Amino acid sequence: MKNYWLIAVMILLLGCGENKPEGIIPEEEMAAVLADIHIMEGVGDANIRQIKARKNFREDMHDEILKKHGLDRATFFKSYEYYIKNPILMDSMYYRMIKEYDVKMEQSYDKSYGNDDPNVTKPGAAGIQ
Repeated sequence: MKNYWLIAVMILLLGCGENKPEGIIPEEEMAAVLADIHIMEGVGDANIRQIKARKNFREDMHDEILKKHGLDRATFFKSYEYYIKNPILMDSMYYRMIKEYDVKMEQSYDKSYGNDDPNVTKPGAAGIQ
Protein backbone atom coordinates (compact mmCIF):
# COMPACT_ATOMS: atom_id res chain seq x y z
CA MET A 1 0.00 0.00 0.00
CA LYS A 2 2.85 2.38 0.82
CA ASN A 3 4.33 1.82 -2.63
CA TYR A 4 1.09 2.91 -4.29
CA TRP A 5 1.07 6.17 -2.33
CA LEU A 6 4.69 6.80 -3.16
CA ILE A 7 4.05 6.19 -6.87
CA ALA A 8 0.95 8.41 -6.82
CA VAL A 9 2.85 11.27 -5.15
CA MET A 10 5.73 10.95 -7.64
CA ILE A 11 3.30 11.05 -10.57
CA LEU A 12 1.63 14.16 -9.14
CA LEU A 13 4.93 15.91 -8.60
CA LEU A 14 6.21 15.08 -12.06
CA GLY A 15 2.91 16.05 -13.65
CA CYS A 16 2.76 19.42 -11.88
CA GLY A 17 6.23 20.57 -12.84
CA GLU A 18 6.13 22.39 -16.16
CA ASN A 19 9.36 22.26 -18.13
CA LYS A 20 10.38 25.15 -20.32
CA PRO A 21 9.82 24.44 -23.99
CA GLU A 22 12.91 24.23 -26.15
CA GLY A 23 14.25 27.55 -27.39
CA ILE A 24 13.12 29.70 -24.44
CA ILE A 25 15.59 32.41 -23.47
CA PRO A 26 16.87 31.89 -19.88
CA GLU A 27 15.50 34.36 -17.31
CA GLU A 28 18.80 36.13 -16.72
CA GLU A 29 19.41 36.73 -20.44
CA MET A 30 15.78 37.74 -21.02
CA ALA A 31 16.09 40.24 -18.16
CA ALA A 32 19.17 41.79 -19.81
CA VAL A 33 17.36 42.04 -23.17
CA LEU A 34 14.32 43.67 -21.57
CA ALA A 35 16.51 46.11 -19.64
CA ASP A 36 18.14 47.18 -22.92
CA ILE A 37 14.73 47.53 -24.56
CA HIS A 38 13.37 49.67 -21.71
CA ILE A 39 16.46 51.89 -21.80
CA MET A 40 16.16 52.24 -25.59
CA GLU A 41 12.50 53.15 -25.33
CA GLY A 42 13.29 55.78 -22.71
CA VAL A 43 16.00 57.27 -24.90
CA GLY A 44 13.69 57.08 -27.91
CA ASP A 45 10.94 58.91 -26.03
CA ALA A 46 13.43 61.66 -25.21
CA ASN A 47 14.32 61.94 -28.92
CA ILE A 48 10.82 62.22 -30.36
CA ARG A 49 12.07 64.05 -33.47
CA GLN A 50 14.23 61.09 -34.43
CA ILE A 51 11.28 58.74 -33.98
CA LYS A 52 9.07 60.90 -36.21
CA ALA A 53 11.81 61.11 -38.85
CA ARG A 54 12.27 57.32 -38.95
CA LYS A 55 9.03 55.43 -39.32
CA ASN A 56 10.47 52.14 -38.03
CA PHE A 57 12.69 53.59 -35.29
CA ARG A 58 11.45 51.31 -32.50
CA GLU A 59 11.48 48.18 -34.64
CA ASP A 60 14.99 48.97 -35.87
CA MET A 61 16.22 49.56 -32.32
CA HIS A 62 14.58 46.36 -31.09
CA ASP A 63 16.30 44.47 -33.91
CA GLU A 64 19.65 46.01 -32.91
CA ILE A 65 19.19 44.95 -29.30
CA LEU A 66 18.21 41.42 -30.29
CA LYS A 67 21.23 41.26 -32.61
CA LYS A 68 23.49 42.44 -29.75
CA HIS A 69 22.21 39.52 -27.67
CA GLY A 70 22.45 37.04 -30.56
CA LEU A 71 18.66 36.56 -30.78
CA ASP A 72 16.02 36.75 -33.47
CA ARG A 73 12.45 38.10 -33.19
CA ALA A 74 10.84 34.64 -33.25
CA THR A 75 12.90 33.42 -30.29
CA PHE A 76 12.31 36.64 -28.36
CA PHE A 77 8.54 36.64 -28.85
CA LYS A 78 8.24 32.90 -28.15
CA SER A 79 10.11 33.47 -24.89
CA TYR A 80 8.13 36.60 -24.02
CA GLU A 81 4.84 34.73 -24.53
CA TYR A 82 6.12 31.89 -22.35
CA TYR A 83 6.99 34.28 -19.51
CA ILE A 84 3.67 36.14 -19.85
CA LYS A 85 1.82 32.84 -19.39
CA ASN A 86 3.91 32.05 -16.27
CA PRO A 87 3.42 35.04 -13.96
CA ILE A 88 5.69 33.76 -11.19
CA LEU A 89 8.57 33.39 -13.64
CA MET A 90 7.71 36.74 -15.23
CA ASP A 91 7.75 38.43 -11.84
CA SER A 92 11.12 36.88 -11.01
CA MET A 93 12.51 37.81 -14.41
CA TYR A 94 11.27 41.42 -14.12
CA TYR A 95 12.87 41.65 -10.68
CA ARG A 96 16.17 40.71 -12.37
CA MET A 97 15.45 43.13 -15.21
CA ILE A 98 15.01 46.02 -12.76
CA LYS A 99 18.32 45.18 -11.10
CA GLU A 100 20.01 44.99 -14.53
CA TYR A 101 18.37 48.28 -15.53
CA ASP A 102 19.62 49.98 -12.35
CA VAL A 103 23.18 48.78 -12.96
CA LYS A 104 23.14 50.01 -16.57
CA MET A 105 21.66 53.37 -15.59
CA GLU A 106 24.26 53.82 -12.84
CA GLN A 107 27.07 52.96 -15.28
CA SER A 108 25.66 55.43 -17.79
CA TYR A 109 25.37 58.08 -15.08
CA ASP A 110 28.96 57.48 -13.97
CA LYS A 111 30.19 57.80 -17.56
CA SER A 112 28.29 61.04 -18.04
CA TYR A 113 28.78 62.75 -14.70
CA GLY A 114 31.43 60.81 -12.83
CA ASN A 115 30.89 59.38 -9.39
CA ASP A 116 33.00 61.73 -7.30
CA ASP A 117 30.27 63.57 -5.42
CA PRO A 118 28.84 61.50 -2.55
CA ASN A 119 26.03 64.05 -2.14
CA VAL A 120 24.63 63.34 -5.61
CA THR A 121 21.84 60.79 -5.69
CA LYS A 122 22.28 58.34 -8.53
CA PRO A 123 19.28 57.16 -10.54
CA GLY A 124 17.62 53.89 -9.63
CA ALA A 125 14.35 52.29 -10.65
CA ALA A 126 13.15 50.91 -7.37
CA GLY A 127 16.04 50.78 -4.94
CA ILE A 128 16.21 46.99 -5.19
CA GLN A 129 19.22 45.55 -3.44
